[in-house]
Amino acid sequence: MEKLIEDENTIAKSIYDDAVGKMAYDIFKELDSQGFEAKFAYAVIKQDFTESIRINPPEDEDLYIPWIITETDSFNADSKCASFIINTQENIDPEVEGQSIKEKITARLSSTNAWGTLRNYGDQEFPYGFKIKQVNGTLAEILVDENTWFLKVMCEVKDTNGLWLKNLVCEARVTGTDDAPIVTYFIVY
Repeated sequence: MEKLIEDENTIAKSIYDDAVGKMAYDIFKELDSQGFEAKFAYAVIKQDFTESIRINPPEDEDLYIPWIITETDSFNADSKCASFIINTQENIDPEVEGQSIKEKITARLSSTNAWGTLRNYGDQEFPYGFKIKQVNGTLAEILVDENTWFLKVMCEVKDTNGLWLKNLVCEARVTGTDDAPIVTYFIVY
């Protein structure tokens, strides 16, 4: 009997480990056949969708949602339970496209160099003093497209009288390459 439980656990763990990219309903059925309970949480809102998957098989075309497992969450052989994060293909595609854009731009212009370019540009615009609060004052680091970073950060500027103006916001768009970055937009308010 102990050997049978060990085999079920080994098979279930293998199903769990290979689940990413597979249909949630298929993994539910495979784990169920091994005596395991499968739980599924929707990636966007972290809500439990297990019951929806269980009662709406692919044959039920009107109610079936083709959930795809995007991440493994937990596996417990003792309680015979495995949990997963799921999403739909239409939600996954924009995420993959976003990652592709980020890979393209970071190959040309890293975010580190974009921040350095913003800092240097600020130093030129405010020769008496310019500080950005990147560690605890970053408000945005967004890829606008595959060529441009949008950066928004809290900053301080020293005026001609030597007084620091604090709690300001700096926005910039930086494009180009690591070797030749270009600031196309810069404002402090």
